[in-house]
Amino acid sequence: MEIKVLGPGCKKCQETERVVKEALAETGVQADLVHVTDTMEIA
Repeated sequence: MEIKVLGPGCKKCQETERVVKEALAETGVQADLVHVTDTMEIA
């Protein structure tokens, strides 16, 4: 599974990434977490 956090790298994006990492660790779910900051890739 791949989980993407989309955003420019602001505090909210960073917090979302942190929360997702914690949730994955707590549940033991295996997933690739990718933070996409390139606006052209997001669009």
